[in-house]
Amino acid sequence: MKKIICALAITILALGVAADTHKVLQIFQGGQVTHSFNIEDVEYMEITDAIDAPTGITAKYTSGSITVSWNGTEGATYNVYRSADGTSFALIAQGITTTTYTDTKPLTATNYYRVEAVIDDITSEPSEISEPIIPNSEALEEGLYLGIMGFNYDIYKYPLSKLDQNSISNANNFIDALAIDRQTLLYYSVDQAITTMQSCKLPDNLMNAAIVTFTDGLDMGSLMVDGVSYEEDEEYSAALNARIKNENIAGMPITAYTIGVKGKDVTDVNKFRSNLQMLASSPENAFEVSDISEVKAKFQEIAEQLVQTNYVQTLAIKIQGVSNGALVRFTLDNVASAERSECYIEGNFNLRDRSLENITYHGLTSTTGTTVNGVVDERREITFTFEGIQTDNNKLIVKDFIDEWIYISSSNQWQINSEFIKDQDSKVETEERSAAIMLVLDCSSSLGNDFSIVQSNAKSFVETLCPSVENPDNPDNPATQDPETLYSTKPIDLSLAVNINGKRYYLTSEQYANANLSGAVKEGLTVVQGDEQFIIALGNMPTSKTYWTYANTYYGSYLPTEAQARIISARYSYISNSMNRFGAYFNDGWISLKNTAYYSGGGSLCTSTYCDYNIRPVLPVSTPSPIQWNPEEDLKLVVEKDGQRSYLSTAQYEAMGKNLNEYTVLGVAVISGSEKFIIALDNEPTDEMTWNTANTLYGTQLPTYSQGNVISMRYNHINSAITAFGGRALSIGWTQSSNTVFYNGNGSINTSSYNQKVRCVYPFEDAQ
Repeated sequence: MKKIICALAITILALGVAADTHKVLQIFQGGQVTHSFNIEDVEYMEITDAIDAPTGITAKYTSGSITVSWNGTEGATYNVYRSADGTSFALIAQGITTTTYTDTKPLTATNYYRVEAVIDDITSEPSEISEPIIPNSEALEEGLYLGIMGFNYDIYKYPLSKLDQNSISNANNFIDALAIDRQTLLYYSVDQAITTMQSCKLPDNLMNAAIVTFTDGLDMGSLMVDGVSYEEDEEYSAALNARIKNENIAGMPITAYTIGVKGKDVTDVNKFRSNLQMLASSPENAFEVSDISEVKAKFQEIAEQLVQTNYVQTLAIKIQGVSNGALVRFTLDNVASAERSECYIEGNFNLRDRSLENITYHGLTSTTGTTVNGVVDERREITFTFEGIQTDNNKLIVKDFIDEWIYISSSNQWQINSEFIKDQDSKVETEERSAAIMLVLDCSSSLGNDFSIVQSNAKSFVETLCPSVENPDNPDNPATQDPETLYSTKPIDLSLAVNINGKRYYLTSEQYANANLSGAVKEGLTVVQGDEQFIIALGNMPTSKTYWTYANTYYGSYLPTEAQARIISARYSYISNSMNRFGAYFNDGWISLKNTAYYSGGGSLCTSTYCDYNIRPVLPVSTPSPIQWNPEEDLKLVVEKDGQRSYLSTAQYEAMGKNLNEYTVLGVAVISGSEKFIIALDNEPTDEMTWNTANTLYGTQLPTYSQGNVISMRYNHINSAITAFGGRALSIGWTQSSNTVFYNGNGSINTSSYNQKVRCVYPFEDAQ
């Protein structure tokens, strides 16, 4: 007990110190010097009684509680402390008169305890730390867990809990309820965020533990909080930086992000920026933005990155046997040549062991290691399985992007295995792991009216983390529906939209240059501008110009809206240049607004009653099916055999050697809006005749007025198809309307008193 029983004022004179002598006070124990002091540094000595620290501390979990026991000291009371990490302890009970204490609300994660003895206001040293205790409970459901902390003069906590469609409103309501006030407990809030996450029980398959902090200023008040022992801001921020880099949460390292917008009252800019760096786990995770309007984009970027890191994949790839020592490369990014791949697995085939050795992973990591044993099936084909796959950019691999290549040393080049079938020979399994994220929000009064923007941005962050929840600001945006793949599944401005096996991807010009797009549908150029997200076809529909009336009648649903047209007009040069990069062209065209066209006019639109323009179709990115622009049967050769109708493309026609002896040829299918008909390959008969005679002999087989409009509007387009299938080129011909003819006239129909050709049309029927 710290009661003084002897106090000796030691002076240099009492110890007989001579003026020219340097004296040292030494303390011996067991004949050895344990402490040594210069006499001139000693003011006085106290010899006191000390209380022994409690010993034999144990902790035991029973029925939701943890009972802590220790060996006591006569006449003492006790203080009990608890920690989530065995380092930072908090007082949970004091004045305990027995040598046991039951913690009825232990932490759901790890619990450490230590005890101090107290006699007459004198406190012993702390006891040893108990063994860690984790309360027994059922494993937590896998998923993403979110907690929120707001801070000003106080800390406001939303507990770390599973984020799903049912709980997202609770998180958003908490954000809405936050209010601004004075002070900025920046350091203390991050400190508490770490401790809180360490104290929570989390799923066993945790993949990521992250803290995302937003602030607009410097710390004001953390050093004044009870229990904080730091005396300088730099000391506290350095300690937090050490915690972030050296401690973990449920066995996972801490990934910390900071977003800072410098408030008007911040004069020490260097300190503001230093805080952002110190409270982030790496310099790349510290973001300073110039304006509050930029905060949302950073929140979105971080949220998307966090969502991506929750996934790991297993790849199973089957190959036929190759020669011993052959170098095999599996490219995973759909490239046109092996050298262009930025994501691949490569190794040497060991024929004896049926294994892949000396494996290297480029652009990804795997838990499988450098050797993998193959599994041989009854066809003597070998399957290699690679587990724990994560790409360097946290994007997912899909089997449609996988190819097998063999290195041919004699020619010093890679050769693709043409017998490798992506769908049959590759299998990709994707597993979503759990994550814990703490959002830390500055609620200081310096934000003023901007705080409502911060709240809105924070809710967008939460909604991005939970992609199954529809975003009320943009319910049709598919960007939050699926995890990202090596080709973006989210619309990218001025990218090429392609569809591979029913899935839409958005390729940059660089990706397009390297990609293997055989079998892919090139849907068009993607335009993202504000709330408008649409795809522009790479070519006109049809190829010739036409008047607005006919364009709207047959292709109205494809014409750009006024808003889309203004974007096209304003960004005409950018769009045209992007089209060129993807091997296409661009020109002026009609919009859905009557007699109005877009053109290279800085955002303005032109109006013309007499001019004709092209039809360049657009569709929203939310269009679910692959965009073919024209129906699949359009301008194909229609043939019949044994009552079964078929539609042949020019490639199929050529592959048959143009031999149709076994078929009945009907003509070319024409589909434009509601008009669907088959036009004959030749005139009937080949001579010209008057309309009265044509109508008498072929009346119902002549094109209707509407069909005549379509033929006129698509004259060149249809003519090219007819001649490609060996037919006779179109010429001006009669329609069913008295003395009217179709011709290459932009959709219009003229009257004629002269003799014209007869080109028959037939009803269009779907294949049976």
